[in-house]
Amino acid sequence: MNANRCTATLIALTILLSIPQVTQSSEYRYPGNSKVLLYAPGYSTPNDEQKDIADDGQEVFFEAEHFNTFTSPVAILGDAAASVEMVKKFGDYGTVIMHTHGWYWDSTTGIGPFPGFRTGTVALEYGVAPDNGLVDDQYLDDLLFWRLAVSKKPNTVGVYHYVVLPWFVEKYVDSMDDTFMYLGFCSSMHNDEMWKVFKAKGAKVAFGWSRKIYRETNETFFIALMEKMLPGDENVKPLTVAESFATIPQVVWDESLKDKEDNYANGRIIFKPDSPDWGNFIFKDPEYIVAEFK
Repeated sequence: MNANRCTATLIALTILLSIPQVTQSSEYRYPGNSKVLLYAPGYSTPNDEQKDIADDGQEVFFEAEHFNTFTSPVAILGDAAASVEMVKKFGDYGTVIMHTHGWYWDSTTGIGPFPGFRTGTVALEYGVAPDNGLVDDQYLDDLLFWRLAVSKKPNTVGVYHYVVLPWFVEKYVDSMDDTFMYLGFCSSMHNDEMWKVFKAKGAKVAFGWSRKIYRETNETFFIALMEKMLPGDENVKPLTVAESFATIPQVVWDESLKDKEDNYANGRIIFKPDSPDWGNFIFKDPEYIVAEFK
């Protein structure tokens, strides 16, 4: 393999991590309830690769069933089921894992900058939409007030979907229950706007991406993080979120890419606990940790 290919491979498969300070103590934090949501709007879309990521997430929870911690089975809400209306119900879940497409609206719009994520609810579909261009007008007010947008690009079969913006979460999502969130979409943490509204609702731990990211990189990081927090072997001690995050190797990106906003290899993962104590977030009930792994 030549030097250029080696560099490209390194950039595509590694992650630059930004690790916040966390409090190391014996006092664990854990989700407020046992319900898990895997939100995957592009699950069945041809050539979209979101199915593999969602399936991997489901498998991690399945293999950790010995924890007896989660409401079973952990189901995937994909395609149209991962709807705009479903976002309003995020507060019902102690764990919300999202694998979808995301965009970043910059300040040239006059309202940004802010990130948004694609839902499974169709907004525009060629040959189907009425004269006003939308499949229906249910969300016209939300579009006018920048709570929703329409995806910047169609999916692989030419359909445009509604995109949730921070103000939608602020207005409609119910209070969250000490929720763990994985914001697996491009630019989800380009700034703090999306994290701030989820945090205000009661989310306590979140991961997101600074810029655009390869789906393969997103999948690699997600599995590396979750497998250590939810080990399939009942004899292996599960790690806290900060411990698991710290085990993933830090590799510095090619400096020539650092200012290239549109380069998908330039995104880095960002870890946001609500406070330093939430670095001790763990999925397993604390009594189990103390009793079994002193």
